[in-house]
Amino acid sequence: MTTAGFGRWPIPFLLHKPLPAMLCAFVLLASMMVFDLVLTRRLQPATVWGTVWVVCVELGAFAAGHTAAWQVVVGHVRSLPVLQSQREPPA
Repeated sequence: MTTAGFGRWPIPFLLHKPLPAMLCAFVLLASMMVFDLVLTRRLQPATVWGTVWVVCVELGAFAAGHTAAWQVVVGHVRSLPVLQSQREPPA
């Protein structure tokens, strides 16, 4: 969620640019790890596993979202009748 937030900041190098926004989110995660080290003199397991999870999900979603297979899936989902009725402008 922080990547989406960073991507909406009205700063030219971040606005609607997923990779720089993702890097900012990763810097935020790294700063949390530094905070753990300074405060408790060790890394908390929740911080480590949470960071690993977020990095894997972010990078995986970015990689998968740019494949032809994912574009086909999105095309099929967008053509569902349920979604077509929501796109029609009100009368």
